[in-house]
Amino acid sequence: MQQQPQAQPSPSPKAKKKIRVPRVVNGVEQMVEIEVDEDSGPGWGPNDKHTLLNTRMTRVDGPLKVTGAARYTYDQRLPGMLYGRILRSVSINLRNTRMHVLRRLILTLRRRFPVSRRSLRRR
Repeated sequence: MQQQPQAQPSPSPKAKKKIRVPRVVNGVEQMVEIEVDEDSGPGWGPNDKHTLLNTRMTRVDGPLKVTGAARYTYDQRLPGMLYGRILRSVSINLRNTRMHVLRRLILTLRRRFPVSRRSLRRR
């Protein structure tokens, strides 16, 4: 007797899940619901294949920070570097006029850079 080939069971459809994502339509952001596969998306792979996770990492900048030898961007002083400050009013009801701003700026510059007035006028 000949055996008849058995019918293969049809593959079951993959499980789907619904997620809400933002979508911009005519410049307006709206939340829309889409269906994606349950197991779709990037995977991390098996945990035993990870080389950096759960391992001790040495901090390269640690000793410099602890000893105070680290140089931050705030500590950098370049030749000809300009400085800026936020000028706030001394009182709530006072307004900063141009004259007040200019006077404060000149006083701050004189304190920061003690230069004779004559050398400033020549420039």
